[in-house]
Amino acid sequence: MAASGVPGEWQVPAKPGLHSYNLERRQRLSADRAEAQKNRGLIWMRRLLLLLGLAGIGFYTYTYVDETVYQSYANWAFDQEIAGKSVTFWDYLRQFAGLSQTAPAEKSASLTKTAPEIHRPAPGELLGRVTIPRLNMTAVVLEGVDDATLRRSAGHVPSTALPGETGNFSIAAHRDTLFRPLKDIRVGDEVQFETAQKNLVFHVVSTKIVKPTDVSVLAPQGDSRLMTMITCYPFYYVGSAPKRFIVMARLDSAGAAVAEPEVPAAPKPAAPVRPDVHRSNTGKVHVSRRVASANQVTQGGVLPEGTETVDAAAGTDASQPPKKRPRLWSRLVHAVQRISDRFD
Repeated sequence: MAASGVPGEWQVPAKPGLHSYNLERRQRLSADRAEAQKNRGLIWMRRLLLLLGLAGIGFYTYTYVDETVYQSYANWAFDQEIAGKSVTFWDYLRQFAGLSQTAPAEKSASLTKTAPEIHRPAPGELLGRVTIPRLNMTAVVLEGVDDATLRRSAGHVPSTALPGETGNFSIAAHRDTLFRPLKDIRVGDEVQFETAQKNLVFHVVSTKIVKPTDVSVLAPQGDSRLMTMITCYPFYYVGSAPKRFIVMARLDSAGAAVAEPEVPAAPKPAAPVRPDVHRSNTGKVHVSRRVASANQVTQGGVLPEGTETVDAAAGTDASQPPKKRPRLWSRLVHAVQRISDRFD
């Protein structure tokens, strides 16, 4: 108890923290606590959205890496299969990491036999590889169009023809992965499809946009050997796309060989002028006249009289072609260079 100002009286001491500063601080803390309780739901919503965003990024990264690695391995394994070698995924990893230089084992004679044309592929079986050189697009094609197949590669619609057969060979892939380059496809573009037994060359004849329920794009057209590529549309649509983009190509009538790049043939060397082409003395005289004229022009000299007849009657070796003299322009260029060198 504290003594008051009046002698003999006592006063109750003031409670601690009741001065003005502590009262304001307590009021601010209580207001902040109430505001935090109001915004607690918003805070948890932000956390939930952050987790969903991280999960989406992780899933996209996983699917992208899975598709990229599988496409790289499948293309490498397909090349090894064409070469007649038996490989596994571990062979691919060892070669990719440079840990082993051992060549893949050769297939036995029984395994290298080509399958019959009437063989129907099993689900998930490798059919071949589709390539569009102008778009720099390459993708392996497996049998089936289920989610697991389309996540890694392009898929063959099972109800359609096989590659190279009469009918409509149809394949599909996602628009945001393997078939994204199809947005720049043009009529006339070359499409190559390579199998273990043959190479097929198609050319794009049409493109169109249809509804997902329109299955007429899978129907054959007479005796034509077609190839139809299907993907979702629009290409930059967020979510499940409402339409389908169709690219139809026709097999070349030439057959099943991929054309090698055209290399211009080297010009054939001109046959040397042989004086003995004409057996008559008149032909020898004409040849000698041409040689003498060339010497006169290049050397600037004057021919002595009777050169033609002496040259024709001398019996020169007709099997040897006349020696080529430097051309007039080359001699002029050399003369100008020598003059400039002297002035320098």
